[in-house]
Amino acid sequence: MLYFFYGADSYLIKKAYTEIFLKLAPKGVKIEDFVLDGLDPSAGDLLAQAFSTTSLFSNDSLIILKGFFPSYNKWGKIEQKKLKDYFEKSDVTSSKTRNLIWVEGNLKAKEIDNPLGHLIKKVGTINHIEALKGIDFKKWVVSQAKEKGVVLEATALTALTTAFEGETSLMDQYLTKIVLSGTKTINLAQLEKLVYLPLNENIFSLIGAATQGDKSKAQYMLQKELNSGAHPLYILTMLVYGFRSLLIIQSTIKAGKDAYKESGLAPFTVRANFGLAQKINPLKLKNIYNRLAKLDGILKRGQIDPSLALLMFIQSL
Repeated sequence: MLYFFYGADSYLIKKAYTEIFLKLAPKGVKIEDFVLDGLDPSAGDLLAQAFSTTSLFSNDSLIILKGFFPSYNKWGKIEQKKLKDYFEKSDVTSSKTRNLIWVEGNLKAKEIDNPLGHLIKKVGTINHIEALKGIDFKKWVVSQAKEKGVVLEATALTALTTAFEGETSLMDQYLTKIVLSGTKTINLAQLEKLVYLPLNENIFSLIGAATQGDKSKAQYMLQKELNSGAHPLYILTMLVYGFRSLLIIQSTIKAGKDAYKESGLAPFTVRANFGLAQKINPLKLKNIYNRLAKLDGILKRGQIDPSLALLMFIQSL
């Protein structure tokens, strides 16, 4: 049986083929012992040795072939046909007890539009795994969190999935970190202590304009962020997060304490906001945060549209 995996999300691909491997391989074995890596110079020699037999497997009933297409596409037509014919005649395509798991990266359509690619599509099980976006990514995060026994509140979920859209491997690491913290239900404030939520250039500039009372620039940066595809709820969530962090850091500094040790924020959050917190007028910062917190509360009660809430915030500067 031939299983073929390719696509942009290497994490999901690895997870998918590992599940198949665990079902097919003897218990206790290491997956590395079954891998034939196309990037390894010796891989071609090992395949060439197999050409003299009708079996690619020898004494093994399972092989994982990785990253072979880039090398294959550099071969001449005669060599390509020879390999294609070999696979077609071998027990790779005919045996039910011997399995080949073939793993490639983010191949383009033209890279598998060749005799070998056509054969794989004909006789194999094709798994094309692309990067998850939008609602699909959010659903995946929710399902992964559920598997780990974690519930993400709406604001925390929005912040995570928007800041790290498509980053499945990184998201798995963050969810594991949340689990290890012992938190079962996590809100935005708790998330801030565990995960660095990067403020992109548009939102960071929007925060700077807000502290200066520059409505024109704030409006421009808001529109720029909306045009980038960011959801209004995410923008408001990140503004609340950014101003709350600034307020906490500023209060800690004013009390004569070490913001890195005493603020309760993660070190990376303090480091990213420390300079700006020292420049902003304390009274103005508190007033802006109170306006945002009020809008956030209204949103949570479903009393206003997120886009309108953002415009209200800009006009209140």
